Amino acid sequence: MVFVPILSRFGELEQRKLYATCVGVIFPVCLVSAGVYLARGGVSLGQSVVILGAGCIGLLTMMACKARGAAKVILCDLFPSRLQKALELGGDTVINAREEDVQARVLELTGGTGADVVFETAGNPHTAAQTSDLVRRCGVVVMVGNINGETPYRFMDLMYKEGEIRTIYRYRNNFETALQMVASGKIDLRRIVSHQFDFQDVQLAFENSLNDRQDVIKAVIKL
Repeated sequence: MVFVPILSRFGELEQRKLYATCVGVIFPVCLVSAGVYLARGGVSLGQSVVILGAGCIGLLTMMACKARGAAKVILCDLFPSRLQKALELGGDTVINAREEDVQARVLELTGGTGADVVFETAGNPHTAAQTSDLVRRCGVVVMVGNINGETPYRFMDLMYKEGEIRTIYRYRNNFETALQMVASGKIDLRRIVSHQFDFQDVQLAFENSLNDRQDVIKAVIKL
């Protein structure tokens, strides 16, 4: 059983609860482990990171970056509830993109250089286009969010900085890495779950996840 290293540290009732959580959340952890650990983002000790989007993927990216040794992780989002959750989970600084100038604030927080690594996790053309403004010279931009349709991008701005764009979509063979991150306690999956629903309330779970994106970070259906 792949979850044994994680579950063996808890009592029987806690094991059942944690198993359900693992099943619901381990897939995004795999995506994050691929983006952060497996050379896509190249996050390492002492680096600065900006994450655009503080939903489930953005928050897990933040937790993985901190586990990797990032010195400063800055999260940007439109919703105060998500930003508050980011601080609770260990984020260093948050930026409300609705109220603040994201570029100016990031430059202020990074001493005018920009971030070593910028993750786009919102899946939004606007935030994708912002990435070239936020990354430092020779820095790395990682596109994690699923961005459909045309996205205007100022490639020359990134070229002046000799920055790189990397992408992540599939996460084959990353389950072991993700499980070890959880088993070691570096990522506590239970803290990322904001809502739980009984199996008979499946329809309600999907409706809440779709219509209450401000407050639903990760919903889990209990089996």
